[in-house]
Amino acid sequence: MWIKDLLAQIDKMSLEEIEDLQILSQKKKQKDNLSSSDKRVLLKEISSFREFDVQFILRRILVYSIWCPDEAIEVARKKGVFRYKAWGLKDNKAELLLQNIRRYYSVIHYSESTKQFINTKLSLSWMFTFYQKSEKYLVYYIKKHHTERKRIRVDKSYVEEALFKELLAYADTLFYLYKRNRNSINKNQLDGYSHEEICESISYLVYLYDATIGIKDDCHYTVSSK
Repeated sequence: MWIKDLLAQIDKMSLEEIEDLQILSQKKKQKDNLSSSDKRVLLKEISSFREFDVQFILRRILVYSIWCPDEAIEVARKKGVFRYKAWGLKDNKAELLLQNIRRYYSVIHYSESTKQFINTKLSLSWMFTFYQKSEKYLVYYIKKHHTERKRIRVDKSYVEEALFKELLAYADTLFYLYKRNRNSINKNQLDGYSHEEICESISYLVYLYDATIGIKDDCHYTVSSK
C-alpha cells in the first residue's frame, strides 16, 4: 500500500529532513489526495498512540498534515493524543508532541484556528505537573464518592449516582453560559479558569473515574441530587 511505503520512508528520516519544504512538496506531488484507505491506516496508528513513542505518532500526524493539516490535528485531538494525562505521568509527552508540531508552522499551512488550539494547549502544560501531584488525592475522592453513591431501582434496572455524570453535566452547562464571570488572577475559584482549562480538567477526571471505577455500558447513571 502506498501510504505504508511512505511512512516507512518518513520513519527513516530525521525531523530536520522532514522539516525541509522541498521534501514535503515532493511527497505531496506523488499523490493529489489521501484516499479513504490511506486515512484509515493513519487513523489506526494515531488511535493506538499509547503503544508507540512520541516521534512515531508525530510522523503520522505530519504525514496526514501534508495533505489535510487541520483535519490531522482534529483527528489526533479527538483520539486524545494531546491530553496531558493520556500518555501517563512519567514524562510530559503531549507537550513534546505539540512543541514539535509547532516547529512545522512554516512548512505546513495550518489554519489560524488550529494554531490557536495548539498554542492554547501548550499554555496548559502546567496541568501535567498538577496531575502528577494530585492524582492520589483524586483517586481517594472518586472512591469515596462511589462508596457513598445512591442506587435506586427503577422497574427492572438500577440507576446509580456517578461522579463522571455530574462532571459531564457541568461541562454541558458550562458551554451554554455565554457570559461567565472571569477573574484570571483568582486560581482558587473556577472563575479563574477558561472553558478550555476547565474542560481539560473534566476530561482528565472522567478518564481517572473510568480507570478507577469503570464506566459500564449496561449501567444507568444519574447525577447526585445534592
